[in-house]
Amino acid sequence: MTPVAGRDLEASVSPNASGTAALLALQVAIHNISNVGVSLRVSTNDHATLEAFDDLLLSLKLPGKQQPSIVFCRVRYRARVTDGVLYVCEYDWSATMDPLAVVEDLVGYMLDAEDQS
Repeated sequence: MTPVAGRDLEASVSPNASGTAALLALQVAIHNISNVGVSLRVSTNDHATLEAFDDLLLSLKLPGKQQPSIVFCRVRYRARVTDGVLYVCEYDWSATMDPLAVVEDLVGYMLDAEDQS
């Protein structure tokens, strides 16, 4: 499925780690989202906190859903952009709780977004 812009989505990430790092919840902007991965725009300050972690926990608030979708992901690439750092991430479905429900919600969101464009 083709990635869609997810600029209207609320999202945050936490390092998938133990200790105090796991308590962090840093706001991110969704650049693009698909059924296999997501690209996130992270502020320069938050990148300084996250750059040591390749495994992240993404909390994603999809329209019409009461609870955020929680998805484990792995950072595959980072690139500096004018307003921060772009994180290109691949979902880790084996670590995500109820991955089929999350995929269903993501695909529904992407189809709705595609219809509106």
